[in-house]
Amino acid sequence: MLPPKIEQIDFLRMKKSLKSISPVATSHKAGMKRVLLSAEKSGCNITQIAITDLKAGEVAAAHTHADMQEGFYVMNGELDIVLDEVTEHCMPEDFVWVP
Repeated sequence: MLPPKIEQIDFLRMKKSLKSISPVATSHKAGMKRVLLSAEKSGCNITQIAITDLKAGEVAAAHTHADMQEGFYVMNGELDIVLDEVTEHCMPEDFVWVP
């Protein structure tokens, strides 16, 4: 059952293929991302849902976001995420949520 005010056709308007989305540079100058959904398009307070590709050895400088939370899902390779001086080593199929 769909929630009130949401018609099934709205879901079809949001269907996207990753191949159809051009990669853009991340604001952290590490990797390229494909934005699947942005706040402007969703009409809600989601900042964005994106797929980011990092090259081996590429590093994003330590930073915080006052207005968003981030989730990371590792599709392949390995990733170290440091939060409050604790390193989480992530492998394929791991998910980390950073509030």
